[in-house]
Amino acid sequence: MTGIATIDEKASFGNLIIAESRKFIDTRASVWLLSIAAILSLIVAAVSGRAITTHISGDLAWSVLFSFTVMPINALLPIVAILMVTAEWSHRTALMTFVMTPRRHVVTAAKGIVAAAASVIATALAIVLAAASGLVSTATKNSVILTGANWQALLGSTIANLIYVFVGFAMGMAFLNAPAAITVILIVPTTVLPAVALVDQLHPIIPWLNYLQAGGPLTTGTIHGVEWAHLATSTGLWIALPIIIGLWRQHVREP
Repeated sequence: MTGIATIDEKASFGNLIIAESRKFIDTRASVWLLSIAAILSLIVAAVSGRAITTHISGDLAWSVLFSFTVMPINALLPIVAILMVTAEWSHRTALMTFVMTPRRHVVTAAKGIVAAAASVIATALAIVLAAASGLVSTATKNSVILTGANWQALLGSTIANLIYVFVGFAMGMAFLNAPAAITVILIVPTTVLPAVALVDQLHPIIPWLNYLQAGGPLTTGTIHGVEWAHLATSTGLWIALPIIIGLWRQHVREP
């Protein structure tokens, strides 16, 4: 017990964050996913910038470009978060990690901080790419990109991206299995819930359940009133509840 306590003391929270940051980008799958997200965002920024300035004249907010540029990040970054959370169990590294730091909730907190930081950095990258694309398109097409972009939409999109990443994070914790978690976040909000919405009696409850639909007004900067309740309820179901389940599963499950 003394040996474990000594090791735990050496494994400071800062060291855990560094270790989890390495895990976030250290696997072949995560490297591929992050690379693809960056490349696709670059391509989308270039193509959408040219398309918008070609087909739309007058003043343009480059936040419109951002909404396109950030799409690959929104799609792929949650999967990377899932891989980071489930790596301890699928790659049999839990024994080493939890011997170094027996407090599993501390390890989970470090993972959460890394996921949040990655989300903010990726969103900032998308903003830069969108702005660069807008400036280049402006120079070549004699169009005007408004420098006074809709900052409410940009801030809302940043928060929305955090939500998407933490949905992946939470599902990874709940299932402790990457394929299952990835399947759920790719299929349920995009296919199952929209199909359920076709039933007239069930249609009104879908905004309370589908975080993608509830987050729509957030990304446009127009969220208000009951839409905040939709967002809070859906994120509670997709983030808070799975994290609680995941913390319990990690506590009772052996490495």
